[in-house]
Amino acid sequence: FNSVPEGDENISIYPNPTKNDVWVSTDKELTKPVTIDVYNSIGEKVSSLLMTEKVQKIDFNNLQPGCYFIRINNKTYKSIKY
Repeated sequence: FNSVPEGDENISIYPNPTKNDVWVSTDKELTKPVTIDVYNSIGEKVSSLLMTEKVQKIDFNNLQPGCYFIRINNKTYKSIKY
């Protein structure tokens, strides 16, 4: 399923759950780069990257299976890696 929080329908995160990579997409043009931070279930930052295009890949290959939180523009999305 796509993870789209209420009030921010322009961001999609898929696939969820995932085995390897997660894609973040937006239907709005980016006027400046957006920071994407990924945290594990105990709140440690495990990845950080800049989204400069309307679709951005997040590499989950080196992460252990579990629940991760993706933070974009002060909003948090949940993603599961199996």
